[in-house]
Amino acid sequence: MFQKIDNLKTWQIAIILILVGFSVFFSGLSGGFQGDDTDQIIKNTAVHSISNIGLFFKSSTFWNGESLVGDFYRPTMTTTYSLVYTFFGANPMAYHVVQLLIYIGCSLILFLLLKRFFRPVIALLVSLIFLVHPINSQIVYSIPSMQEPLMLLFGLSAIYVLSRSQTTKSLITATLLLFLSLLSKETAIVFVCLALLYLFLYNKTRLFSFIKIVTLPVILYILIRISVVGLRNITLSAPIDLLSFGQRMLMVPSLIVFYISKFFFPNNLSTSYYWTYQSPSFTGFVIPLLIVLACLGLVYLAGRLIYKKAGKKALTPFLFFAAWTALGLAPYMQIVALDMTACETWFVIAIIGLLGMLAITLKTLMPRLRPVWLFTVGLMIIIGLGVRSELRGLDYHNQATLSLKDISITDKNYLAMNNLAKYYIDNNQLQKAEGYAKLSIEYFPSVTNYNNLGVIQQKMNDFTGARQSYVKALNIMPLGVTYENIAITNFVVGVLNDNIAFLKKGLALYPNNGRLWTYLAIEEAAIGNNSEAKIAILNAYRLGPIPSALYVAIINHTPLDVPILNSGTIVHIP
Repeated sequence: MFQKIDNLKTWQIAIILILVGFSVFFSGLSGGFQGDDTDQIIKNTAVHSISNIGLFFKSSTFWNGESLVGDFYRPTMTTTYSLVYTFFGANPMAYHVVQLLIYIGCSLILFLLLKRFFRPVIALLVSLIFLVHPINSQIVYSIPSMQEPLMLLFGLSAIYVLSRSQTTKSLITATLLLFLSLLSKETAIVFVCLALLYLFLYNKTRLFSFIKIVTLPVILYILIRISVVGLRNITLSAPIDLLSFGQRMLMVPSLIVFYISKFFFPNNLSTSYYWTYQSPSFTGFVIPLLIVLACLGLVYLAGRLIYKKAGKKALTPFLFFAAWTALGLAPYMQIVALDMTACETWFVIAIIGLLGMLAITLKTLMPRLRPVWLFTVGLMIIIGLGVRSELRGLDYHNQATLSLKDISITDKNYLAMNNLAKYYIDNNQLQKAEGYAKLSIEYFPSVTNYNNLGVIQQKMNDFTGARQSYVKALNIMPLGVTYENIAITNFVVGVLNDNIAFLKKGLALYPNNGRLWTYLAIEEAAIGNNSEAKIAILNAYRLGPIPSALYVAIINHTPLDVPILNSGTIVHIP
């Protein structure tokens, strides 16, 4: 049987992976759009046409009403969103299926790469464990995680190309793949390091040539990224962003233990984690540090035993995969503050290295282990992990189910509470929405939870409270939608001249915001500034559809009572 598995063709392995992948992850394929999908897909008119592909490579990923903004440079992800939208429209299942197929493709490339180190049956077992492991399930179920399988697909392909070909063409191909991986997510710099390490360990004669070829694209990527979004995330978006560098370094042992524990015991899973430690403690620092030191001791011991038993031939791949694990974890150790403390998707590179280390250890130190036992245990592990991943898919049924699950698992998860508030707003359950929005703000005030609280208060006709919440959101980060919301509340509780000054301030930042121009036109017309009102309404007309009655009234200077959106207020134009 093992010989037959060893002799399977690549297309047959692909079919196995496809069948297993869809069997495990089908439970989450029907989940709807959630979280960042609103601003990255649903409201993002830029991705609704692939003709905007040039824009994707000179912008970020979030649509603010008139342009793509944000701290992330991931044009291949935005391009993928646009391609799916072009063919299937706003169909969340289409995005899930494409994401799953890309992830299965990663598993196939991983299998082909692992065959350079193990017999095919072992490579298949490891690839299947990688495919079905619950810690990777978010990569399939969460559409905003599309960058992870894209980065992985191109990065693994680059290492595989280097491992199977000796030509200069392969160096160029690998470089192009690494560049695409970087355009998917900046963490792909890990694959650049792994490519260099692989050549150093296995093909030193090609190392210098590869360095000469890969250096220019890496520098080019860095320069493009800096010009588009800057070098690093500068937005305060999580509690860990408030810690000093030294305080974040105290978190490193607990971060490593978090990922190791989720690998071996993937029981309680959440889309994001936000714990922090501002000072060393026994449970938060000492115990995790002792566990990390024990793990390092086990790795050292395994390396010594492998070298003693099989020599350098077995030690070299063990060290390669050990370095793979360390490099995969390094970007997420909060050296630079990230947008959450930990995330399961961030382990997707390191898990390959860890699986490789375990496979080499078993292969070398337990050579007499009967293959049927190994296969049986491996199959049981795959089934167990697969069932857990399938059950995880049920949590992604809708935003409420997922957020409630996250809240039950993680402490002070402000993002889950904010997402739940948004869900209840959309379903007009305002009392529940208000409670979760206020809890979210209590744990970590952000532009989104303050804005959501303002929307809730506005729907409850508390326009003064809504305006206060919107102003707090604006003080955290100026967004076009926040200017729009404040302008609406100003119609109810503000002064006309004050609102005109406020609208002009917003338009200085967002000159292509049609709603702000419309509101300005109404205000100017209401106080008799007819020439200014005409300029404003013409700008609004240029940017998008506006009420024809309003346009005619301002252009022709005729009276009109204008109802203000979501306010119950009517402004009279004389």
